[in-house]
Amino acid sequence: MSLETKRISTGVVGLDEIINEGLLPGRAYLVRGGPGTGKTTLGFHFLSEGSINDENTLFITLTESIERLQLDAEQKGFNIESIEFLSLNPASVLEESQYNVVHSGEVEQEPLIKDITDRIKELQPKRIFLDSVSHLRYLSPDTFQYRKLLLSLINLAVEQGATIMLSSEASSSMSDDDLQFLCDGVINLTFGYDKRQVRISKLRGSDFLEGEHSMRLRIHAKINSGFCAVNRLPFCSFVL
Repeated sequence: MSLETKRISTGVVGLDEIINEGLLPGRAYLVRGGPGTGKTTLGFHFLSEGSINDENTLFITLTESIERLQLDAEQKGFNIESIEFLSLNPASVLEESQYNVVHSGEVEQEPLIKDITDRIKELQPKRIFLDSVSHLRYLSPDTFQYRKLLLSLINLAVEQGATIMLSSEASSSMSDDDLQFLCDGVINLTFGYDKRQVRISKLRGSDFLEGEHSMRLRIHAKINSGFCAVNRLPFCSFVL
């Protein structure tokens, strides 16, 4: 079966049904949303599902320490034993045994990208989650360099046979239109007036259910095969 027809699960049953039974592998997908909308949680669903299938998976964070991420994931019920972590958070002070870290005062685009590149080539993951790509914008002198940087990361992941999911902190003050053009699919997560929704605005090479779909984020739930049960379409259930 070709890469164009075989689907891979996001780890969330309802979301898979909205996007026609899963993502097309070997492509880049953008997860957009404000704080607390579930971007990182979706990333853990995505990587956990890969671990269940014995795939190498990589979580790259530019904002949090590895310890904090692991603690949050475990408290939500995720099995993260098979997930590899790479923290490039400038404010983090990590153990020497952990992967390369860009410390405060040493944050430059070149060494950061080298760390990501080296880890991807070493691990050759099938799934990558990068959280949050918005922070790469601050390392680029202009929009052109930012787009060039993102495109190089996406191309590297795809060339290594990975499906990459990137999170973006969409806001009115910082547009991420460039990201949407570069990625093959765009998943929008919103939260307002006690109402959570997920909407697909782009899915290159695939059909999907249009419109806004209700979504629930649970404080904690027992995870079965890396995802929570979905009551009905188009209702998605995540673990918050």
